[in-house]
Amino acid sequence: VQCDEMVNSFLSEACWGTWAQTSELPGDAEGRRALAATWTMQRGPTPEAQPGLVTYADLLEVILKLDKKELQEMKNTFAQPGNLGEQAHGRYLDLQQKLRLPDGICLQHVPPAVGEGRFFIIPAFFTLLLKLESGGRDFRVVFRTFGTDTADVIKEFNVFCTGTHPCFPDVPESMSRFVLDPAMDTGKWMRDDDGIHLTLEGQPQQDGAEQCAAALNERLFGASKRCSLALQDFFPFWRKQGESDDSGKPVFVEPLSETSPHVLFFDDNIERDRAHIVDARDASTWAALPFSQTQNVHLIKAEPISAIEDVNYFVAAVAAAEAALARTSAA
Repeated sequence: VQCDEMVNSFLSEACWGTWAQTSELPGDAEGRRALAATWTMQRGPTPEAQPGLVTYADLLEVILKLDKKELQEMKNTFAQPGNLGEQAHGRYLDLQQKLRLPDGICLQHVPPAVGEGRFFIIPAFFTLLLKLESGGRDFRVVFRTFGTDTADVIKEFNVFCTGTHPCFPDVPESMSRFVLDPAMDTGKWMRDDDGIHLTLEGQPQQDGAEQCAAALNERLFGASKRCSLALQDFFPFWRKQGESDDSGKPVFVEPLSETSPHVLFFDDNIERDRAHIVDARDASTWAALPFSQTQNVHLIKAEPISAIEDVNYFVAAVAAAEAALARTSAA
């Protein structure tokens, strides 16, 4: 997906409107496409749910259940003149401007899909790391993806951590402990009918939740701890299970104690009413954790538009999650 298409897609997920609802949906694709064309924008872009309205993206994906390739093409041109989201075209242009690097700045290792002269890892993420570090916080960074961009992420992340990122020249030397070595700090998840499996670089495959959780804990918090990891998630199993909430990216949450880490998982595919892409589990029992317990405490729906526009977006989101955890602990 190209950067222009990505911004259009983000807007389709944050613009709310009405459509010609029917008691029974057409059984054919052409009839469903015709219904999609009745959508009219009323509010947005905003990440906040709008009662009585539906986003264009949800209409295509959740209600009409259009073919995945077709609906993605419709989302990718959403805010362009002449399309249903053209009211948001001004915001589209603003977001494009926000993604542009300052004049005279050039980043190496930017994927072709992002394009020359644009940010790849957005500043809000690096701002969060600097905030945590300046506050003396003990934290780890774990990248997770179903995609293929891990190598590019590692390259720019390491440029930042070594203080050589042209947009962040004042990174403290202490951040060098986060430099990610692909020969040591990467791994792959695998899921099948037999359970969950994790292979960390340089280690044999771990089988079962207990072994996987122990291996992760040792790698991140053990005697030879590493401060960052990049893990490839296993998309085929999630797809095979119909993209169910309990088959996506696994994350272990330890029972609350004075020494347990506060796990925070940001993903823009976490939905407003369900985990969808992240499978949160109790680290000691492998029991599935209900979204009502994890939402905005451990699992946070990343809002791309907000993260692009507000450099302190992730800082505020982490502070809100910590406050929510404190309330849970007090209760």
